[in-house]
Amino acid sequence: MPKQSATIRKPAVRGSRTGRPIMALLDLLGRRWVLRIMWELREAGLIELVQGDGYGLTELGKELNETFLPLHRFAERWSKRS
Repeated sequence: MPKQSATIRKPAVRGSRTGRPIMALLDLLGRRWVLRIMWELREAGLIELVQGDGYGLTELGKELNETFLPLHRFAERWSKRS
């Protein structure tokens, strides 16, 4: 009787039954709102295409992020109140 080899299955990722991250990425980018949000953030000057790195925050985007951090911290404390 031939010996059966153990099949190693990759864990499934969202949007993919095969476990291949590229399929999950294509699923995410294929949703109509994702590319629209990226387009709007780029037009607003909050993100930029960085050569070799993909998208990243601009200086203005980083400033906006820093502005929202205190509100985020407050929301975290507020949600844990008794």
